[in-house]
Amino acid sequence: MQTLKRSQEEKWPPIMHETLFISAFIIKEKKERYLNLLSSKKGRAKFRLKLPHLQDINKTYLHKIAPNEQNIAHILNQLRSYNSPPNCHIMAEHSKYDQKTMQIEDALQTLFASGISYIISCIPGKLLYYEGENINERYMIYYN
Repeated sequence: MQTLKRSQEEKWPPIMHETLFISAFIIKEKKERYLNLLSSKKGRAKFRLKLPHLQDINKTYLHKIAPNEQNIAHILNQLRSYNSPPNCHIMAEHSKYDQKTMQIEDALQTLFASGISYIISCIPGKLLYYEGENINERYMIYYN
């Protein structure tokens, strides 16, 4: 992946992270459904329940992280190499972390290998990190 250009504005509204994630990476047949889920509290809960397996993501954009590279330092360095800003938006299975904005390093320190499925959105619709519920289910999500 080429280094991504970021805009001068590093803080995007949470809904932008979420809608651009869906628009860019969810399969065509499910995009509208996912966007509708974000429009209500009940729908949001259903969206969070989908995160452990995320079956509706376009696999073209999933880039598995090798088991020997599945550590916080490597993932943080990889995100930074793609020009990630310091803050990120979190979409998480657990409501305690869902829809939070944090520094990427803090988010990884808190959530990495926690058993909670989550997405860290660094650049809306362009650069994300995903950790599912299964061992070694860690991916970078981006356009090639």
